[in-house]
Amino acid sequence: MRKSATLKNFSTSEGKQIISRNLSRIKDIVILDMDIKNSTITFLYASKIALARVESELKCLGFPISSLKDQNKKDISDNNRLLKS
Repeated sequence: MRKSATLKNFSTSEGKQIISRNLSRIKDIVILDMDIKNSTITFLYASKIALARVESELKCLGFPISSLKDQNKKDISDNNRLLKS
C-alpha cells in the first residue's frame, strides 16, 4: 500500500537524511519520494504494523505526521495508464 505524509518540521536536507537513515531500518517499508519543499514523504508499506512504526519513528525524530493520504487509487490508475501504453 502507498501513503503520502505531510510532516511537521521537515524543511532541510539534514532532516531528509535523518528520516531516510532511520526509516530505512524499518522492514516492510520503502521510501519512494521525499519532498522538502512540500514537507512530504511518499512510501510503500506492507502492513498496518509497518505504518504504525513509521508514524512512531517520525514522531520520535521530531517530524510528526500532520496529514496522511492514501495513494492506492492513484497507483491503480497509473498502472492502467501504463498497461495501455
